Amino acid sequence: MSEALGIPIIGIAGAIGSGKSLASSALADLGWLVIDFDEEVRQALRRPDVRKCLVSWWGEGVLDHNGAIDHKNVASIVFNDRAQLTRLEKFIHPLVWCSAEDARQRARDVNAPGVVLDAPLLFESEADNECDAVLFVHASRETRLARLERTRGWSEGELDRRESRQLSPEEKKARSRFVLENEGDESAFRDAVGEVAAILMQEAGVSAEPTA
Repeated sequence: MSEALGIPIIGIAGAIGSGKSLASSALADLGWLVIDFDEEVRQALRRPDVRKCLVSWWGEGVLDHNGAIDHKNVASIVFNDRAQLTRLEKFIHPLVWCSAEDARQRARDVNAPGVVLDAPLLFESEADNECDAVLFVHASRETRLARLERTRGWSEGELDRRESRQLSPEEKKARSRFVLENEGDESAFRDAVGEVAAILMQEAGVSAEPTA
């Protein structure tokens, strides 16, 4: 790899249910390191100091029967109160933040040719500033709602409620360098993601095959 030019970092954006995880999976299959911010947050919520803080804010109702943070209980609080969501984000964000320098070092540690920042609030958290490019995954509202009803049991109202707390898909799309359609042909979509990866690696002077 060429450390002088830098390991490419791509952020994944898209409306809820568009298939961002599929894009990340396709890049992972190409050897890219995926930094999953949802998983980073889950790990942070397991920390004793984080548990203590959240209990001090919201009481023991945020714990499950094992005494661990219950993600659903926390979500029911923050998604119904913008102030509490902002409070949580300001607390958790520094614990899971990953700068471009950190991301590239993590990639070198595992010999990955590139890094994927998979953050649900990529633009809102300003994580896009750490990326060389952002890939926007697009799917129609009808397709997204059908997926969410099937995989999460969400209603249209629930989708609207969640999306109201994010930037609009149109703004995310406008701020992204690459836009790929994901309407159901998984093979074609994965191929298109691979083409994006090849462009970024070429621009960075990185070999398509990780070196030993």
